[in-house]
Amino acid sequence: MFSKIISFYKGQSGISMVGLLMALAITGVVAIGATVASMQLLRAPEGVRVQGGNVATQQGQSLAELKQAPYGRLQGLPAIWYAIIGLSGDVTLGGSTLVKSDPLTPAEGDIYANGNINLSNLNPGGGKGVLGDAEATGTITDPNSAVSGTKTSPPPQDAHNDFVQIGQSIYGKRATIISMAQDPNIGGGTITPKGGTYNVTSNETLGPLYINGNLRIGSNVQVTLAGPIFVTGWIRMEGTSNISGLNTIAADGTIDLRGNTRLDLPNMPFVASFSTGGITVSGNPASGMLYAPNGPITLQGGAIVYGTVIGQSVSNNGNVTVEYPVVLRREVP
Repeated sequence: MFSKIISFYKGQSGISMVGLLMALAITGVVAIGATVASMQLLRAPEGVRVQGGNVATQQGQSLAELKQAPYGRLQGLPAIWYAIIGLSGDVTLGGSTLVKSDPLTPAEGDIYANGNINLSNLNPGGGKGVLGDAEATGTITDPNSAVSGTKTSPPPQDAHNDFVQIGQSIYGKRATIISMAQDPNIGGGTITPKGGTYNVTSNETLGPLYINGNLRIGSNVQVTLAGPIFVTGWIRMEGTSNISGLNTIAADGTIDLRGNTRLDLPNMPFVASFSTGGITVSGNPASGMLYAPNGPITLQGGAIVYGTVIGQSVSNNGNVTVEYPVVLRREVP
């Protein structure tokens, strides 16, 4: 992985190897709030560089500029270096599953498990398999040679496993999402839907919003996130519904995710379930950074995910595809 990181940064314009080494040595913080009172502090994400004595992002923003950024549209998400991550459990993939990266940077569909990786039932024929590396703290079982890259068990300790920081970011920290969703200063508020479920039956722009109940998104409906949404119950997407916008939609309950389009940054949502039931993905192509720190992420037969899959554990039923956009290795713009 470290050699890939070096190669990745060498290919980025405006970043010298000296700058990279300086950046890797930094242990700093970035501000991710609109005011000093609302700031959350994180370790500087990978991809930072030194500019005029300040920690700056790939977009060239200084710490002072970050403090003035619009609340909810900030560079608060650490770099994500893997297509699939099992945070504290196994990654189990079978069938004719394909894990890949975007066409401009092929063979970077890396997977990681803080546990075991089991690919016993994965059939790599016809261009399927894991087109990248596999790293696990436990064992890697790959009798069919489904991994095209290197297999490392246990992985070396390096500074680039920044997925551990996601839970402390504005995108993945439950308390911060709730606070922002309810904050009247940015247009947030709370609703308790009649009957317990908020039903979206036509195209709608939502957020910031705290829903004391469930959220159902009807078939052929487009939901655009204008701010973070937190749901105390479950979230269901029906038919070919879709969610877009670089904001978090989160639930204390389970999330059933469907989609009908491929979205690039900055339109890709961050979808988080804090339930032990996690997230289930099925149906047509769905775009998003999927995060379930307390439960599994299950990819059902025919599911196509453009984004990244980060669960307590990750598994699939049937033939699925995960396409990882390498731009996530940078800080999200």
